[in-house]
Amino acid sequence: MDWPQVFAKFKRSLQPQGLLAIITEGHLCGLSVADQVHQLVATFSTNQDFQPFSLIELLQSNNFFRIIGQQICDKTPFSQSLDDFVSSFHARNGLSIERMGIDKAQQFDLQISEIVRLITRNGKVHGYTQACVT
Repeated sequence: MDWPQVFAKFKRSLQPQGLLAIITEGHLCGLSVADQVHQLVATFSTNQDFQPFSLIELLQSNNFFRIIGQQICDKTPFSQSLDDFVSSFHARNGLSIERMGIDKAQQFDLQISEIVRLITRNGKVHGYTQACVT
């Protein structure tokens, strides 16, 4: 991403004393199979050289962002069908069907369904997500 260009646009858009809040993605909580899901995602991801990073730390280290406060949001319950839960993984860059190919995507879907089916109740996956506002 071209951070200098992005933050120049933010600066033009904000009021002189305006603030930018960044909401980092919610993390799944309360799934007893989370470790198995993460392992399967790592195995099937097309981004095998991916290194986890903190967006906030990246922006701070390049002087684009300064933290003046941070709020970890309450856990928010979610419930969705097993099919929707499985499909949601394909919205991620490393697991898009276009990049994985249909055969690998179907293998992934089958394996993750087998894992997550163990914790479904009435065909639904129940858990919590938690985000952070910085």
